[in-house]
Amino acid sequence: MVREITGGRLVQKVANVPGVEFQRVRTRFQNPLNIASIESTITVESGTTADTGTSADTESAARLDGFFYNMENSGTADGDIWAGVKVGNRGSGLEAWWQVSESLDPNNSSFSEKGSGTIIGPGTLNYGTAYQVKIAYNGSNGFTFTVNGTSDTFTGPVKLAGPVTEYKALSTSAYGNQGDGYASVTFDNVVINDQGSDYDDFSNTSLDQAKWLDLEAIREISGGRARLNIQAADARNQITLNFPDNNKDYVEASVRVDSGSIVSSGARGIVRIAGYYYNEDGAPYNGRENDVWVDLRITLNNDGSLRASCFLSKSGDPNGSTWTDLWGEDFYQYLSFDTDYTLSIEKRGSEFIFRIGDEVKVYNVQTVMHAPSSQHRQIRTRVYADPGATGYMKARIDNVYTEPPGLPSGAFYDRFPGPMIDRSKWAVSETVREVTGGRLVKKLSNRVDWPYRDMDTGFENPSSIHTMESMVTVSSSTQLDTGFYPTGEAQLQGTFYNSYVSGTNTNGEVSASVRIGDRGAGLEAWGNVSWIIDENTGQWDGQDTQVILPGTLNYNTTYPVKLSYDGSNGFTFTVNGVSNTYSGPVRQRTANDPYRSLSVSTNGSHGNGFTHAMFDTVKINNQTSVYDGFSNAPLNTAKWTDLEGVGEISNGRFRLNIHADGARNQATLRFPENHLDYVEARVEVSSDSTIGTGARGIVRIAGDYYNETGAPYSGAQNNVWVDLRISMYDDNSLKATCFLSRTDDPGDTSWTDLDTYEFSTPIVFDKPYKLSIEKTGSTFIFKVNSETHRYQVTTAMHSPARGQHRQIRTRVYADPGETGYMKAFIDDVKIKKGGGIVPVTSLLLEE
Repeated sequence: MVREITGGRLVQKVANVPGVEFQRVRTRFQNPLNIASIESTITVESGTTADTGTSADTESAARLDGFFYNMENSGTADGDIWAGVKVGNRGSGLEAWWQVSESLDPNNSSFSEKGSGTIIGPGTLNYGTAYQVKIAYNGSNGFTFTVNGTSDTFTGPVKLAGPVTEYKALSTSAYGNQGDGYASVTFDNVVINDQGSDYDDFSNTSLDQAKWLDLEAIREISGGRARLNIQAADARNQITLNFPDNNKDYVEASVRVDSGSIVSSGARGIVRIAGYYYNEDGAPYNGRENDVWVDLRITLNNDGSLRASCFLSKSGDPNGSTWTDLWGEDFYQYLSFDTDYTLSIEKRGSEFIFRIGDEVKVYNVQTVMHAPSSQHRQIRTRVYADPGATGYMKARIDNVYTEPPGLPSGAFYDRFPGPMIDRSKWAVSETVREVTGGRLVKKLSNRVDWPYRDMDTGFENPSSIHTMESMVTVSSSTQLDTGFYPTGEAQLQGTFYNSYVSGTNTNGEVSASVRIGDRGAGLEAWGNVSWIIDENTGQWDGQDTQVILPGTLNYNTTYPVKLSYDGSNGFTFTVNGVSNTYSGPVRQRTANDPYRSLSVSTNGSHGNGFTHAMFDTVKINNQTSVYDGFSNAPLNTAKWTDLEGVGEISNGRFRLNIHADGARNQATLRFPENHLDYVEARVEVSSDSTIGTGARGIVRIAGDYYNETGAPYSGAQNNVWVDLRISMYDDNSLKATCFLSRTDDPGDTSWTDLDTYEFSTPIVFDKPYKLSIEKTGSTFIFKVNSETHRYQVTTAMHSPARGQHRQIRTRVYADPGETGYMKAFIDDVKIKKGGGIVPVTSLLLEE
């Protein structure tokens, strides 16, 4: 829909759509009763197409038309005579014709044709060519219609009175029952009443309101964007993009205010995303009373400034004529013309999240939220103009989403192509501790928010061990952090004694390690002895002792590494046959918290370091026999305190494995942006998984989604956990289930199931299944492949205590004496949230 002056001509464009067969754009004359004839040069542009439907009235045309007299003298519009001359396409090509009709009711909603005729048939006129067109009324009941010098006349019913309907216009229309007609037309050099001069030659930059009732309005695609422009004078005016699906919880658009926008004193312009989102009382409704309007807008003020704001306002009457503001805030940033800004409104449970770029405002509804009397979503430009005020608001709209961009139905967020996790998408920590290929393999990456990370594999009975040795290989896949103080190292380490006379904490504990790694100059080996001064502040002291200088050792080469403690305060560090010693503080007593371990670590301020090392042929206390040669998998729980866990990309999928013995254990993918209304992943349980008698393994998508009572909270009480999982049982069977469960106490120790469902889809090993949880308003939709279960929440839904939480997790539930190893592959992850795609902040192996 276009009505604007451009290039010295009035441009009008219109399209009809399925369900709205007739659409028109008209530019109405001021003082139409004083006009007896209208003429104009008219060009029908080549983009004009007739509706492809079967309607006999199909047309896409330009016309000069109006009401000229009344044949009944009833005092109403009944009997008003309308006449028009048209140039357009009725399905057979460009032609010209006329039509005269009688209005049959006071509202001009039905007509009876009195006469029509063809002036120039198809095949003579051309698109893109200007033709002189005229309609003339003789003051009685006679009409003359002229196109390009060819005329036709018609004598209508006897005139009894002047027209009740005051209307004459330049019009463009598209009509047809298929809803795919389009007309693009230009008008120029308008003359009325056979005057010798132009009534309007459209040389002004916008329509002259002294001559025309209708001002400029534009809703069209141009240059890959939607133009949404509106002009106003003396009263408000608007142009709108309405969504056919009006119950979306998320609307986003890129919005630009053109520098041609202007408002006078007493006026302001806006471009907004908005709609009716809920009603405070619910049915039975009284019109719009208590419906709540939610609005995010950019406002043009009469000083030329642009500011952004958001608000919620409640209708106080059925017609929406009185309002009560519930909440509102201005955005801090100053906006500029001709600049794109991404605006979005997202409803998450009882929260509304408003965004402009990176700036966010959040409002938490405190009342019960019922459906509004009718849903509505829109993108609109509007000018508010007081009497005597004018304005023209010009906006460009692009990149509109009713789901966060590309998801969940669009592109995958991550398909894990590897070999490393894409840190532009996932700020995660690769974590691997597993026996494979006859060696203990350990991999670890750091993060920006956790620059130093280490991972132990602790010995059982550490106090009995004074000497540790192992064959150690540092892989060339190790990557040094690009920030400050980068290290990537493998080490044998432990806490051996305490240097303080007394105490029960770790103050005074003396630790030692022998390390092979890279500190920025190449692979080297060194020893370290350190002791804790204050465990509360993290203060410590210590000393490094060089063993082998950089440049001698090589990646991917296996070296013997040994750490020896003399029982007093002396340590010997040996790597590849080269040794060095160091004496720590005087020993006073045994360590309060002794440990011995095989460890890897990574450090650096940029959070992009990665260490990959292998251990083999472990010996203790100078014994000739091997303590562990890692010939069996998984780790032997009689020898090691830490169990296997894996979180890494492998062959284009994410491995998420966890081993448990005597207590539950889990590996988790956590989302930092936890207001996710949609989480989907392709999940496969490996046939290498083993679950012992009495134990159970799971892989799940889950999280805390809402709280039934809201603030003030009492711990986690009344939080509702939403869970979709595949479970593995000790009979080697697999089942998919989903449930909602409410915690009944602040400490999460007792629960009440609100809903449970077992899917009938058979689950087998080594086969991927698409699992998804979607929250739509108060409905949860669980899917395993195409099988769907829905649950409708009937209580209020407040934000959960301690915040939202979403996760993908493998877990083994094991009581004392029970064991299990759950191995799963995660792929094709999709998420939906307010504001778009968000990364996972951490991969944690929780132990």
